[in-house]
Amino acid sequence: MIKPYDWLWQMANARLGRTKDLDQSATRTALVTAAIDVLREDGFVGATARAIAARAEVNSAAVFYHFGSVHELLLAALDATSGERLARYREATVGVTDIPKLVEVFLALNREDHDAGHVAVMAAMVGGASAIPGLGGAIEQRVAPWIDLASTVIGDCARANGLESLVDARIAARLIVALFLGSELLTQLGVEDDTSADLVAEFQRLLKITAPFLQLLGATG
Repeated sequence: MIKPYDWLWQMANARLGRTKDLDQSATRTALVTAAIDVLREDGFVGATARAIAARAEVNSAAVFYHFGSVHELLLAALDATSGERLARYREATVGVTDIPKLVEVFLALNREDHDAGHVAVMAAMVGGASAIPGLGGAIEQRVAPWIDLASTVIGDCARANGLESLVDARIAARLIVALFLGSELLTQLGVEDDTSADLVAEFQRLLKITAPFLQLLGATG
């Protein structure tokens, strides 16, 4: 038998439960956002529980409550930024098979990543992976979709231009991903002021020289 006013207590408890769920979701989101910011600005070494929690304006214990460890939080941050950018790359490159246009699209997207700090997050995680047992494999799984996407796009472009016999799409994709991550790592180490910008400029210069020859090879192949 339902006692008088029991329904009021049930409604209040349900509302409190929903509020608690919303609060927890907001805290997780704040921690992921803070982790992205800390990785981008302070690198892997600076991405401590205390630094991330301070940026998110929560207690450090929240990191372990919601994610179990700092490294799991950092992987969640990488998932968030990488997933967003992968979708952007897929959208921007779909159906693009003209060589100069494709290179321009890739370089423009990379410049977006560099300016917004997305590639810095990935590079920071790659750079720090060697110091943490088991972390390297988890990051490798997250880099793989980028290589898959680049391989698909390069392969489609090579076939459309009659260059499939000259280009190993998988190797070319690994090279491109390695170049962009490596250039960002050099920038973070202070080897160059803006290695990524120099890389973009060099790609554009090489494109002007090689694109006509590649298109000619495709036409006569």
